[in-house]
Amino acid sequence: MVEIVWEFGVREEARGQFELAYGPGGAWDRLFARRSGFLGITVLRDAKNPWRYLTIDLWETEAHREQGRSKAREAQGDRRTIR
Repeated sequence: MVEIVWEFGVREEARGQFELAYGPGGAWDRLFARRSGFLGITVLRDAKNPWRYLTIDLWETEAHREQGRSKAREAQGDRRTIR
């Protein structure tokens, strides 16, 4: 299993939106949920610094992760082209 950890600083007024977008079932999760080998996402908020968040993306293998990222970039490019 591959775990990718991201760190974010989130303003107080944006915390709810952040948690909805990056949490389980959010936009980020949905983007990768269709990708083979994606196992899910976890969002953690620092108890001492509430503006600090970590997200952990879980993948079966590094190859699955790279393939998922590539397909997500392609999909984003397609959306930009349609506009």
